[in-house]
Formats: sequence, C-alpha cells, structure tokens
Amino acid sequence: MATIHINQLRSLCLRKETFEKAKSLLHLAQTRTGPGSGYTLASGANGLPAICAHLASQALGNTDVPEHIAQSATCLDRKTFVKALNTVRAALQSQEPGGSQVLTFETLVRAYKLTPMRKAIQSMEEVEDTFLDNALTRRRYSTNVALLKCAVFYWTYSLMERVEPIRVSSLAHRYDFNPKPLKDLVDALDKRCGENSTQIRIDTKEVHVTQVSPLKMRNSASPTKSPSKSALRGRTLELTPAKALAQKRGVVFSQETLSGPDDDLQPETPSKRRRVESPIKATGHTPHKRSHLVTPTSTSAFHLALSGTIHHAPPTEEPSPFLSTVNKIPPPVSSPSTPRRTRKPQSTPAEPSYAMDVDEPEQHAQPSRRRFRPIFLDSKQWCSRDPKLEAIWARAQRHVEGMTSLYGNPLQKYGHQHTAAT
Repeated sequence: MATIHINQLRSLCLRKETFEKAKSLLHLAQTRTGPGSGYTLASGANGLPAICAHLASQALGNTDVPEHIAQSATCLDRKTFVKALNTVRAALQSQEPGGSQVLTFETLVRAYKLTPMRKAIQSMEEVEDTFLDNALTRRRYSTNVALLKCAVFYWTYSLMERVEPIRVSSLAHRYDFNPKPLKDLVDALDKRCGENSTQIRIDTKEVHVTQVSPLKMRNSASPTKSPSKSALRGRTLELTPAKALAQKRGVVFSQETLSGPDDDLQPETPSKRRRVESPIKATGHTPHKRSHLVTPTSTSAFHLALSGTIHHAPPTEEPSPFLSTVNKIPPPVSSPSTPRRTRKPQSTPAEPSYAMDVDEPEQHAQPSRRRFRPIFLDSKQWCSRDPKLEAIWARAQRHVEGMTSLYGNPLQKYGHQHTAAT
C-alpha cells in the first residue's frame, strides 16, 4: 500500500478504529477493482482511499467521514463519485465472508440473454446512477446492492418490450429475495427515472430498425433467391408489343411519304431513313431522277442551238415524263394497323400535250424544297437575353420615366445650375 494513501486515510479518519477499518477495506478494494475483475473504477480510481474511509465510517456507525467530505477529498464530480462508491461497495460485499450474493448487470444480462448486451448494461448503469443521485435514496437502498441490481434489471427489461417477459416473483425466487421489497424498489424507479425510460424506449426502437433493415436489403438484393423472376421477366418481354408497334410505325411512315407528290419534296432526316425500298418507289421516278432523264434531251438541244441549225424549228410535241410518272403512281394503300387518316389521292387531269409545252430552261428548274428547321437555331439561345433580366430592365425604365415625369431630370437640372453659376 502506498504511503500517500496511508497519509490520506490518517487525515480523514479521526478515530483509530475507523482508520484500521478503512485500511483493511482499501487493501481489499485495490485487489478486487483491478483490471479484469469486473469492477473497474476508471476515472474514479483516485478517490479510492476516501471512498474506503467513508465505507469504514458507515460500517462502524460513526460520523468520522461523511459522504460530502469524502467527495471533496476525491476531487471528483457528483456522478463519478457515486458510481465509484457503488462499484467499491459491490466489490467489497462480494468478498466479505457470509455476505449476501451480489449480482452484476453482466451476469443478469447473460442469464436472461438480453441483447444487445453492451447497450443494455450501459442503460442499467445510467438508471442506477440516476436513482442513487439522491442522498436519502442512497442511504436507504445502497445497503443491499443485489436487490438494487435486480430491480434495475427488471425495470429496464420491462421497458425493452421483450417477447418473453419476466415476473417479479420468478426473479425474486431465482435469487432468494422477498418479492415485496423488490416491487417497492421497482415502483421507486418508476417515480424517479422517467427520463431514462423515454431514452431506453428510443434506443430499443433504433436497435430494432438496425436489426431488421439489413435483412430486408439482403433479401431484396439477392438475385438467386427467386428463379421465377427471370422467367416472368422473359414472359413479359415476349408479351410486350414494342417490336410490333415499331414495325407498324415504320410501315406507316413509308406509306405516308409516298401518299402524294408534295411529300416527295420533304427531305428525310438521318433518324427516319427508309430501310425497305417500296415497290412504288421502284416503278416511279423522284424529281431528282426526272432531272437526270431530261438532261440528255436538254444537252442535245443546247448543242444544236449552238450550231444554229434549229434556230427557227418549231417545238416538237412530246409527252411529258412528269405526267407519265404522276399517272403511274397508284393510290396509297390504307394500312389497317394504324388509326391515322391517309391522304386522298390527288388526281391530276390529263390535258393535251400542248398544255405542257414550256420553255427548255423551266424544265431544268428544280422545285423549291421547304426547310424544316431554320439555320443557326442551336446558337440562337446564346444571342438572346435573359427574359427575367429584360423584365427587370423594363420595370426600371418605367420607374425612371415615372420619377422623371414627377420630379424632372436631375442631370439636366444640375447642369443648368452649373452653367448659370459659371
């Protein structure tokens, strides 16, 4: 035993018998509160001599070392001192010959398989510290530590809402207690530890959520648990009409593009290319092909005109290829797979050949193609102003005009005054 501890006991104990009792208790407490003993003092180890002196004074029934003097000698706060005092008292009672059986929260939790163990023990220790915070309660219930431990354990166990509840009578019978004092102690815990009960219920709900959530995630994330999902997915893919709809739309587009002569003038975008050549397209000629058919005739006429041989030759009457191609185009076939309305074929009346006799340059002229998208449309947004900023600027301009109409232009006013002064 260190000399500093002996000197501290001598300064606290006024009587020799108190000093000797405190000395023996300090020797036992140092042996039974060491590492691995289950009674760890942690930060309260420095106050062990003063705690032993107070316990010796209580055991002898004198007032040499009251509780407040022992606490001031330890230089510990109230909560830490009370916790260290209860730990030392439990360690000493468990080793006294003929002493009552002293239980710990760890043994009770292991006996009843309460989980999670660390969180349960921590909650029970907090409840015990809160209950023994009052000096009157501590004097009344600190003599029988085992009964207090059992009461705190039963009270905490009941708040955790376990599937298999325990009864006060069965707990008292298992550890040889009288059920009535145990019930009275549980009622006292209900009155003094209301805040602890709320916190225990919250912690219990959080533990249940953390225990259930990973299991659900594991079941939902495992791909091999339900082989019927893959078969169901394949069956739904077979039953979906996405492919049929795509084919129907492709057919409709190809028929609509050949429904009239106006549609041939519309350029095709890269995203709507015709993958299948239409039989109508094979027989008919597009304007581009018609231009190639007319080109040899126009070239020969041009050479003859240069030679001067057919300057005054009358124009020959030939049937127009444009009329022949138009007459060859059959009426569009309505598709039964789409509800869209098809355009009615525009019948071109057959006229005599002299009505189509036009000058040679007009035959070469290509029909104007209509553009579907204006140029520089993608860069238009970079040249435009913010609509919100324009609205703010317009409001500011209106405000300036209103103020100027009421009070005049200050720049002009001060300018006239400056010119007058000069």
